[in-house]
Amino acid sequence: MSPLILWVSGVAELVLSLLLGLAVAYLSFRLFARWTRDLDEMAELRGNNPAAGILLAGMLLANALIVRQALAPVIATLQTSLLAGLGAGEAARLIGLSLLYLAIVFIVSVLGITLGTRAFLRLTRDLDELAEIRRHNVAVAITLAAVIVVMALFLSQGIQGLLGAILPEPSFTTIQTFGSAR
Repeated sequence: MSPLILWVSGVAELVLSLLLGLAVAYLSFRLFARWTRDLDEMAELRGNNPAAGILLAGMLLANALIVRQALAPVIATLQTSLLAGLGAGEAARLIGLSLLYLAIVFIVSVLGITLGTRAFLRLTRDLDELAEIRRHNVAVAITLAAVIVVMALFLSQGIQGLLGAILPEPSFTTIQTFGSAR
């Protein structure tokens, strides 16, 4: 791989990772706060409620785990395409598909975690987790945060399989390994 392509792809990966990390953190927080009507996350955080902080940290971590896993194939495809010498139009199309892929992964991630959390809360009728979190119950918050992270670990594989067709795999005519073309 040429040093210029390595440098360009490294800078692109760094910038994309930074922007994606900020977007995932901010949008996850805002969307989760909007969809959990039974808990005013901002008021709980302002009130120094550690249980609410633990729950939100679990949700942020869960979304980051899913979207981060989706970033690797995007970067690999972009690097491979740079090596293949894509034209400007093909590169723009691939970047657009990559951004679409990441946006869909993020949306499905937030929806999946939100729906999964709501389903879990309904399954545990003998305990009102959100009321307990409002009462600063850290044990309940840790448990619910762990449930959210577990859902993310399982959702990530399903999301990757479902959306694998959006980002095309680059085709190769010649692969060079250890100095010999094959």
